[in-house]
Amino acid sequence: MESEGAYGEDSVVEVIPLHFDVPQHHIPLDDFIQTAKKTEAILDGFNNRLFDGKLKYKMLVVPPKDGGFIEILGYIGTASVGSLGLVWAYSQTKDGKAFFESLTGHKPTYWHKRAGEKLRALLAKKKTDSPQLPEVKEELITQKAEALMIVHIIIAFIQQDEEKLAKSGVTPRVFREAFEARNQFYEICNANEDIKGLGFDETYEFPVKRSDFTGLQVSLPPKEEIEEQLDWIVGVERIIANSPVWRRNLQDKRHWYGTYGDNKTATFVVDDESFWRRRDDGSLHLQPNDQLKVQWAFIEKHGKRSRFRVLRVLEFNEDHLADELTDDALDAMLGRFEQEEKQQGELLEWKD
Repeated sequence: MESEGAYGEDSVVEVIPLHFDVPQHHIPLDDFIQTAKKTEAILDGFNNRLFDGKLKYKMLVVPPKDGGFIEILGYIGTASVGSLGLVWAYSQTKDGKAFFESLTGHKPTYWHKRAGEKLRALLAKKKTDSPQLPEVKEELITQKAEALMIVHIIIAFIQQDEEKLAKSGVTPRVFREAFEARNQFYEICNANEDIKGLGFDETYEFPVKRSDFTGLQVSLPPKEEIEEQLDWIVGVERIIANSPVWRRNLQDKRHWYGTYGDNKTATFVVDDESFWRRRDDGSLHLQPNDQLKVQWAFIEKHGKRSRFRVLRVLEFNEDHLADELTDDALDAMLGRFEQEEKQQGELLEWKD
């Protein structure tokens, strides 16, 4: 749903509709408040990462129309010094154009054109006595375009899985704050058994199903990893999972434990979105001491390895699941990294 917006000299409203699939047309007040706060926190995360917190805005609750329960949040980009035009300026850079088009599915010029159309239509309703197409200030069109782009980025981020977002450069490492807020958003949804899905317009189509809530909660890198520039080493290894952790959201508290190589041990987390989807849909063939072939990353200092992260599960109990990540994908996920050097034949085969 695209809003009719609000025509004003200092601000332009665009809405973020959150349509909850519930049997009754209501949700608890606390769920309403907390999901709204987490949506704002997602926006804050993008603001801090892309604009160093300089983007100024307000979030409002907008009265819904009749129908199912729709939590409608209004985004207002305020016309403050240093904020107005910030989003549009970024969208005109090479990186910005690619970022917005990848996430929203449209180039920034589309949103600028759409903004002008919506504002002229809104103004025409107020000036029905004039047959001429009303003029709208370019500054206001830019502000409306910015609001449209921001809103559609947030909607895309809320519903897209980690693998798809990574193709746009949106990873938990780079946008940790936004992913943390999204995790909490879906924890709230998951805790309410009445919420069967989530949509983003007034139709009764819910692209996010309840079965997706857990998979959209991702593993977050420790904050210290974000604050310091780490030199990751990436390698392919075979691991026996002596002590797996089968609930993804518990990995922050307890890590997997396994053995690899010549009786080496490691504790690690699994960040592979597609692997967790297979776990949730029951397509993994589990057995005692599961055997995994993985592409993982770790830190090595003074000959000691730590912070193991499984980026991609390639095989699980000899079933092929995926191919190795490319260097471009690894760069988006890790930043600086180098490939582990192995001697020929060093990757051990499973023993009967």
